[in-house]
Amino acid sequence: MDSIRRLQDLRKQNKKIPSLSLQQIKEFDELGYLINPSPGIDLEQIQLARKELEDLEIAKKGAGNAVGPLYLISERFYDLATHPNIISAVQDIIGPDVLLFNASFFIKEPGPSFVGWHIDSTYWGIAPHDLVTVWLALSDVTEASGPMELLKGTHLTDESEYQTEETYVADNILTRGQNMKFDSPIDYAKDVGKAILKPGQFSIHHHRIVHASSPNNSNDRRIGWTLRYVASHCGSIYPAGDSAMYISGKEYGNLRLDVPLHLGGTMEDITRNGKIKGSNTMFGADKEKFRKVLKERNVKNLPQHVIDSRSQVSAKL
Repeated sequence: MDSIRRLQDLRKQNKKIPSLSLQQIKEFDELGYLINPSPGIDLEQIQLARKELEDLEIAKKGAGNAVGPLYLISERFYDLATHPNIISAVQDIIGPDVLLFNASFFIKEPGPSFVGWHIDSTYWGIAPHDLVTVWLALSDVTEASGPMELLKGTHLTDESEYQTEETYVADNILTRGQNMKFDSPIDYAKDVGKAILKPGQFSIHHHRIVHASSPNNSNDRRIGWTLRYVASHCGSIYPAGDSAMYISGKEYGNLRLDVPLHLGGTMEDITRNGKIKGSNTMFGADKEKFRKVLKERNVKNLPQHVIDSRSQVSAKL
């Protein structure tokens, strides 16, 4: 509840015309998420972004889940991360002072891969917990493709109420294969919200909500880009600190600033801050188990267009 009270205080500083209704904000506070809360992003922009991502996968000969902070390197992805429709909704929830902490792809090829039940705040090391995640769809997200599932109201509970197992299994695409254990079965009809989205639509969820997703049983990839926006007074609990990109309002200096290449940043700085961020996220993990399972995941989750590209290269040799 402390986090929600802080967010309510931060919202009072907003001077702009809100994009979310009072009812939507009340729903976020109670449930911990909103699904397709406001107009999303133009389909053409999304299609171009997906093509850029998939061209990059072919160039790197691997899956996009391992791609770094594209919003710092690609102007197209920077434009998505700073799109007014997204930023306005984020400001309505966490106030006018906003930084982008990080972003990553959650891509599930058709098959058994899934995302285990977990809480983001366990791993990101941000304090206080004034952070929200925007889940932007770059593909159709249907019931069949395994939409993100959110356990209603769990952002108001204590993390100590849940036991998390770090499985390091290849089908679970979370870094450590995290998966929570529950004392009783989940009532999906009553207690779970599903983020079913069209390309360009997005959902927003609280940093502390329990969420997961099931395997992709559709014929297309399920592509989500998760963007984590933090109120700029927040900092890192880790000794090395952390970094974030400026979005709006005041900046308090509690996180180093990530600067995109097209705005004067350097690959040296982006790489250095990325390594620190990765080290923080993996704090306490079994590095040997992670390295082993990562190799398995890279093989199991290889996109079809990457496989086809490799075959074409081999045929020419």
